[in-house]
Amino acid sequence: MKPHHYIFILLITIFNIPQTVSAQITLEQLIGTWTFDYQASINNMSQKSKAHYAQMDIALQSKISTRYKNRKVTFNDDGSYVQVLTGGKNTTAAWAINKDNNLEITALNEKTILFKIKKLERNTLILSQIKPKDSNVNVLFTHWYLTKN
Repeated sequence: MKPHHYIFILLITIFNIPQTVSAQITLEQLIGTWTFDYQASINNMSQKSKAHYAQMDIALQSKISTRYKNRKVTFNDDGSYVQVLTGGKNTTAAWAINKDNNLEITALNEKTILFKIKKLERNTLILSQIKPKDSNVNVLFTHWYLTKN
């Protein structure tokens, strides 16, 4: 797979978790920098993703680990979003909470990815991507576990 496919797969996997956030999400709760918790995200993959990951060769697993460990995402109070990969490459976008309490991340190309916020506490954020009905892309990380810096 090409590197840009992994980024898309990661974004897709962030948001697929079985519990819901009971309280209304406020913008202030998300603002700040969050670090991707690779081990928690690996441990909580769907069975299908775990089987797929287990079939990968060690070099590919290592490459995925390098790309995801300590990845940073920042939600700024002006609605801007920055994702910084471990190697320093970054992606910018805009973010908002929609009327359904879902997180919308809209890239510069105006492509929007929706995420269900499964858990949001002072230092913990769990996201699961809402897969578009017309998408046939499978995600590796079905849950994104993030820790606030």
